[in-house]
Amino acid sequence: MRVNKKAIIKFSIGKYQDEIFCDVVPMQACHLLLGRPWQFDVDAQHRGRTNKYSFVVKGKKYILNPLTPYQVSEDYRVMRELREKYQREEKRKSEKETLLVISGEGTSQDGSKKYLLAKPTLFSEEMPDGLPPLRGIEHQIDFVPGSQIPNKPAYRSNPEETKELQRQVDELLKKGLVKESLSPCAVPVILVPKKDGTWKMCIDCRAVNKITVKYRHPILTLDDMLDELCGSNVFSNIDLRSGYH
Repeated sequence: MRVNKKAIIKFSIGKYQDEIFCDVVPMQACHLLLGRPWQFDVDAQHRGRTNKYSFVVKGKKYILNPLTPYQVSEDYRVMRELREKYQREEKRKSEKETLLVISGEGTSQDGSKKYLLAKPTLFSEEMPDGLPPLRGIEHQIDFVPGSQIPNKPAYRSNPEETKELQRQVDELLKKGLVKESLSPCAVPVILVPKKDGTWKMCIDCRAVNKITVKYRHPILTLDDMLDELCGSNVFSNIDLRSGYH
C-alpha cells in the first residue's frame, strides 16, 4: 500500500497521553495502530499470556490492558457511525440539486389537487458483495476430537441441474461469499425448485452435524430484548433484513 500522507496525531489511552508521527492509510482494524516505531520509542514490553503492554514514560509506569469483546464491538459501532456521518457530509456537498419525481395527479375530498409521489427504492433487493467485516468475536465450528471427516459423494443430477448449480457457485465466488477449499471434508448439495420457478441450493450437512461439538449458550430473556426496542414503533425492511442476515 502506497503511503502519500503523514500526520502528527495526539492520542490518549486512559491516563497515558502522547503524540506520534503516523502514516495515513485506510484500514478497518482500529483508529490508530501503534507499531514498532512507537514500541521502540517507549521501550514497551509485551506479556503474551495477558496481552498487556507496559512501559515507563517520564518516570511514570503505564500498563495498557486489552479491550473486552464488548468494548471492541462498541468501538467498531462508534467508528462506523463516524464513517457514515463523514460519507453523508461528503454526499451532501456533492449534491447541487434535488429532483422531486411526480408520478400522478388526483383530487382530494375538498376539491383541491393533490400529487402522488413515486415510491423510491430505498434498499436493493440484492445483498452487498463480500463478507461482513471482522468483529470483536469470531466463531468457528469445532469437530469432536478423533472423529472421521466426512467425504460424501455428490448426488446424481441431470445436465440442466448441473449447469444451474455451477452458475450459482460461480455467482457466490464472484460476490466473495464463498471461496475455493482444499479441505477433505465434502458434503453433497441438491437443487430444490421454488414457487417462482427458480432453484434453491440446499446443502446436506447431516454428516457434519453429527461430529460437530455442540456449544450451549444461555438464551436472552424476552424482557431484556423488548427493553432494547423501547421507544421504537416504526420499523423498515432494512431492520428485518439486517436482523436476519
